[in-house]
Amino acid sequence: MNIINRMESSLPTVSGTISGTGAEIGGRVEDDLAFWSGKTESDSAAYSRLEDYWSHVGYTDWTPGGTPWSAAWISYQLRGTGFKPSAGHWAYTESIIGGDSPGWKAYSIPKNNGRISLNVGDVIVKARSGSDTAGHGDIVYKIQGDKAFLAGGNLSDSARTTQTITLVDGLATIPGYQILLKKTGGSKFPPWWLIGGMGMVGAWIWSRKK
Repeated sequence: MNIINRMESSLPTVSGTISGTGAEIGGRVEDDLAFWSGKTESDSAAYSRLEDYWSHVGYTDWTPGGTPWSAAWISYQLRGTGFKPSAGHWAYTESIIGGDSPGWKAYSIPKNNGRISLNVGDVIVKARSGSDTAGHGDIVYKIQGDKAFLAGGNLSDSARTTQTITLVDGLATIPGYQILLKKTGGSKFPPWWLIGGMGMVGAWIWSRKK
């Protein structure tokens, strides 16, 4: 069984509506989609952009057109949000389930469909054939009226809008995907550099104000 399916099977049915704060990504996805318009990974102009993605996940053994970059693309869009970057969709999903991405939580989509309130920055993940770890993830980059717009990377050798989900009373049903990754809040404590500057007492006061 694909690892993404196994992880989904371990996630519970949630009582009530699934909601969150969303991730602060601004318009970076739309900017990136504009960059990729009319380009593919084989274009010389795309090399430095691919290099940015791979550098963010700490992976050096890649080639344009030779290494799938959709997970690196998702990770790059979510930089600075507490999302642990990875070159694999299964790996960043596993890190959230394991608590290694502060403020993020994973939910089963099939068990909670119709009760999901989508936010900008949410990621939906699905298993793919080919190997036990094969998968794909898309990110919600815009919500406009009753529509949620999703995009993904390494699709037709480019990055593009993948689908638009119609929201019913603000809630989504998402067919074909297994896991929802959602920013639900901030970290309990401030970054280590802030703790060093303010002391543990000040850090405790900071956490109480969140």
